[in-house]
Amino acid sequence: MEEKESEVSKAVREAVVKAVEKGEDIKEKVVEITRDVVKKALEGAEGYEGESRICG
Repeated sequence: MEEKESEVSKAVREAVVKAVEKGEDIKEKVVEITRDVVKKALEGAEGYEGESRICG
C-alpha cells in the first residue's frame, strides 16, 4: 500500500505545481486534484466498487 500512497502523493504534488504555474486558485484546485488522484488510485485497487463505497 505504501507504493500507492507514494504514487498519490507524487501525482498530487505534480498537479499542484502545474496549477501554481498556471496561476490557478490553489485552495479550490487542491481539493479537485486530490479527489481525482485518489479516485484513480482506488480504481486500480482490487475490490474497488465505485463512489458508493466511499460515500456510504
